[in-house]
Amino acid sequence: MYHYRRATIVANNDLRRGDLLFFHIHSREIADHMGVYLGDGQFIESPRTGETIRVSRLAEPFWQDHFLGARRILTEETIL
Repeated sequence: MYHYRRATIVANNDLRRGDLLFFHIHSREIADHMGVYLGDGQFIESPRTGETIRVSRLAEPFWQDHFLGARRILTEETIL
């Protein structure tokens, strides 16, 4: 089992495909939404149960206002 706290914090200017993006939509305190970075400023996300998975742009004002940060799970240290 992999623990979130072991994930590497990623600066906005160092995002890579596969990085996890965390957002606060309903709460200012905790992450309650996430996406997976695809590259070129885009990420894949599932808005809510029953809605279609979609590709969104991180530069959109809504996402910028709700962005908490990014984490990288796969690093040289975590790959077996």
